[in-house]
Amino acid sequence: MITRILKFRDLPTFEIALTAVDTHYINFEVREIRGESDGHLLYGDDFSIERGDTFVEGNLKWDGCMNLNGFDYCWHLCGREEVAKITHLLNELFLLGPELIAAWDGDE
Repeated sequence: MITRILKFRDLPTFEIALTAVDTHYINFEVREIRGESDGHLLYGDDFSIERGDTFVEGNLKWDGCMNLNGFDYCWHLCGREEVAKITHLLNELFLLGPELIAAWDGDE
């Protein structure tokens, strides 16, 4: 499994775990990192060192299409800052396509 940490100025930090990398797609799970202590990442509302709940999961395909899966809950976005957080995250996920998907034919 490949893991990347995305740090945005003035936004939360995300951990992206690529659970599958293929010539035509990548699967991902994203968790929000709430902080760091003694070299350990802290997740979730309780700032636990255990990997927190999945924030969003899905896949990005060779043709530039992205699927977001597993929504058994409602995303409640409080204001523009929350919308910006999702927008930045999805954009960063999309940028992995040309880098990791050999058959990439989506937008650059």
